[in-house]
Amino acid sequence: MSEYFNKKEFRSGQVVVLAAVFLGLLLVAIGLAVDMGFAFAARARLQNCCDAAALAGAKSVPMVQEITNHAIDGYSRNLNRDAALQSNNGTTAVYNIGNDQVTVITPYQDTDTSDYPAERCLKVSSVRIISTHFMKLLGINTMTVKAQAAAVGLPGGPVSTARGCLPFGIVWDDFAFGQKIILKEGGGSGAHGYYGALALGGNGASTFENNIMYGYPGLISIDQDAEEWVPLEPGNMSGPTLKGITYRINLCKHQPPCTASNYVSGCARTGIVPVIEALDLTGRSTVQIKGFAFIFLEGCYGSGNDCWVEGTLIRAVADDAKGSASAPNYGFITSGSTQLLK
Repeated sequence: MSEYFNKKEFRSGQVVVLAAVFLGLLLVAIGLAVDMGFAFAARARLQNCCDAAALAGAKSVPMVQEITNHAIDGYSRNLNRDAALQSNNGTTAVYNIGNDQVTVITPYQDTDTSDYPAERCLKVSSVRIISTHFMKLLGINTMTVKAQAAAVGLPGGPVSTARGCLPFGIVWDDFAFGQKIILKEGGGSGAHGYYGALALGGNGASTFENNIMYGYPGLISIDQDAEEWVPLEPGNMSGPTLKGITYRINLCKHQPPCTASNYVSGCARTGIVPVIEALDLTGRSTVQIKGFAFIFLEGCYGSGNDCWVEGTLIRAVADDAKGSASAPNYGFITSGSTQLLK
């Protein structure tokens, strides 16, 4: 009888030990599942950010600088974090965005993009290191999560309808992109009392100054071969010019400071300027808009009436503008179709 009870107690002891072992394994499995669940969720979030960034960058094809800028902006908006540039060699740019290290490569070519020119493609990759919870019991404190996406963009036509134009009119003269041009002449340099100012939405110093600060809120359109005529603003307008340009330049708080070759998309130092027909006019008259260009404001120089404005002509893709194949191409085009490739 005692032998029977001894065997029963032994078996009960075995059950307790096995139950403890299985319970421990179950807790480890649950812990691993929880940590892996966090990792898969982080990986999905990274993939969404990479997809959004790649598509945002592809909208800017073929403007290499704009591709990277828009891709990083797309990633930052999706994650709701600011971006900090770490390095950029002209082809590969690396940024820190929140806890992610994000790399944008453009032009880009591999087997997934071989059907398209490299200059139309980009790759966005992201790496995030996440902390574990239960896996710390196994000595694993962190996990590395990665994601990537590639996209191609096909550009649209030249901009034919624009909003937010600066009130300066430039006459196209076979300019080179990256070239500094005069947006407004200084005293004594104007043609027949005209120094480069346009009276968009009304005449007068106050309207002119507001249009420099905030951009003309109305639409200017040359769509479907329609002719758009706007009034010229005569006179030097040096005071409003200096105030307006200084205001826009001071709005740029980006680090490193924006330049014509490396600027943050949407920076106040960039803007749309109408391209106008050749001038042979006197005083307040009208001039025809031929198209649109995009510039980086370098500054307002001189003093008193001898006050002029310089900007650098750059290629750019419009975020929200209408294009037309029949519009003249001055380097400012609309975004076309985009496609994720992997």
